[in-house]
Amino acid sequence: MYILKALKILLVVEFVAALATLAIVTYRHETTALGISNISTIVAIAIGVVGTLIKNGASVGGLGPIEADMATSVADDPRGVRWARYEDYVASLSYGVILIVGAVIWLLITVGFYKLVV
Repeated sequence: MYILKALKILLVVEFVAALATLAIVTYRHETTALGISNISTIVAIAIGVVGTLIKNGASVGGLGPIEADMATSVADDPRGVRWARYEDYVASLSYGVILIVGAVIWLLITVGFYKLVV
């Protein structure tokens, strides 16, 4: 189940990368294969940077469940807050890695496109 969700997110990342590349190419009126490949490479690098920031940066939910008033009572479960922060950390790590993998795949698609055209 988790693999299917990760593949769906990866597919969305690739679709957004294609749309971003198409939008920039259209805006800049780029017609050469080298120009399109350069723009596509920049998009891949940008996706990789965002993935790295998510993976290494703060957790997805800000300061975690404490700030969002979702913390459990310490009397009910002493490890509840720590577990919620751990889950938040794992989520940010997972999404960051998926974005980095998506950036590498988009870069491979770009290289394949350039080698196919030139």
